[in-house]
Amino acid sequence: MTNYPESNREQARANRGIELAQRGAELYPKNPVDLRHAHLRLGIDVGSTTVKLAVIDENDTLVYANYERHHTDVRATARALFERAESVIGDPSMRVSITGSGGMLLANWLDLEFVQEVIASKRAVETLIPQTDVAIELGGEDAKIIYFDNGIEQRMN
Repeated sequence: MTNYPESNREQARANRGIELAQRGAELYPKNPVDLRHAHLRLGIDVGSTTVKLAVIDENDTLVYANYERHHTDVRATARALFERAESVIGDPSMRVSITGSGGMLLANWLDLEFVQEVIASKRAVETLIPQTDVAIELGGEDAKIIYFDNGIEQRMN
C-alpha cells in the first residue's frame, strides 16, 4: 500500500523545492522567494461555497495556496484572494485556469480559460496518482465519480 501525505503542507514538504509555512488556510513560502522568472501556473476553483487557488511551478511544486468561503460574493472573494497572493509572491506572470461550479462566470469576467471540473479532476488524478481505479469528489452541492478502469466513465449526481 502506498502512503500518501495527509495534508497539503505535508505534500508540499515531500516535494523538493520551496518550504511552505501555514497561516489558517493559507500556505505560503516560509522564506522570501524570487518568482519573477519562474514558469508558474495558477489554478482557481470556484465551488458552491468557496474560492480556492493554488500556484505551482514548472516542477509541479506547490508555491502558494489559499481558500476562503465566498458567501455568494465570488468576485469580491476572488479579488481578496488575488490581492493576498500578490502581497506574498509578488506579481509574476502565470498561466491561469479556472474550474468549479461557479468558475465559468469568473472566467468570463476575467477572460480566462475555463476547464470543466470533472475534466480537471480527471487530469489531476491521472497525473498525480495514475494507479487510481475510482475517484469520488464530494462538493458543496454535488458528487462526482470517475471510474478509470476499462476506459474512463464519469458520473455526477
